[in-house]
Amino acid sequence: MLERRSHGLSDRGLKRAANEDCIFHDDLLGLYLVADGMGGHAGGALASRVAVETVVEFWRLTAGDREITWPLPKQTGLSHRQNQLFVGYHLANSAIVAQAERRGLQGMGTTIVALALDPTTAVIAHLGDSRVYRVRDRRIEVLTEDHSLLNDERKRRMMTQAELDEFPDKSVITRALGVEEHLDIPFREEPWLPGDRYLLCSDGLTNQVDAEVLLRMMLEGETPASITESLVLAANAGGGDDNVSAIVVFC
Repeated sequence: MLERRSHGLSDRGLKRAANEDCIFHDDLLGLYLVADGMGGHAGGALASRVAVETVVEFWRLTAGDREITWPLPKQTGLSHRQNQLFVGYHLANSAIVAQAERRGLQGMGTTIVALALDPTTAVIAHLGDSRVYRVRDRRIEVLTEDHSLLNDERKRRMMTQAELDEFPDKSVITRALGVEEHLDIPFREEPWLPGDRYLLCSDGLTNQVDAEVLLRMMLEGETPASITESLVLAANAGGGDDNVSAIVVFC
């Protein structure tokens, strides 16, 4: 079996004063995270960092076989990996709320998307509009569904391209960490195959680079590092309106 290889890159972009994204990738842990902060420079950057650090800390704590007491009960109907992310997300949610109250940064929050790979299975959990794509058999598929007002409206009715372009609330997220006590977390779990390539990214990439270009770069790139560099360059060439983050994983 081929060993997993990954690389991640996060860039401020051309028009933002600070980078509010935070990423994590570790092939030994099989864990990959992208968080896109909201709530201003200080709040957004803090929220995304707290989210990633909290999820990673809990993942490391529960990665081994030793018995520990979890801070929240395991959910029936969820696999072990899904439960790790479920509890990690709830811990991160509470930590962000506590930091916001302590620092007077009410309203801060973050999207988050996670990919967890074990020897046979891929688990995805997300809140917000950061995404996971998979390239398999020379086709690209988005494995997450945006939690945004724009996507809700697009599902409710047919929209023309002009209406999509002119939609006034494109940046409004309907699910995120740090915003609500109750988290409605969608999970997706399925086998991964040798040769699969995964892309985790913030909307700073997908708002600037369409799926056809993403597919071409994911197929043509020889290494995860070369692909992430090309993706960030493409996002900035398209305007660089937002922070842009990408993690590429080869299976």
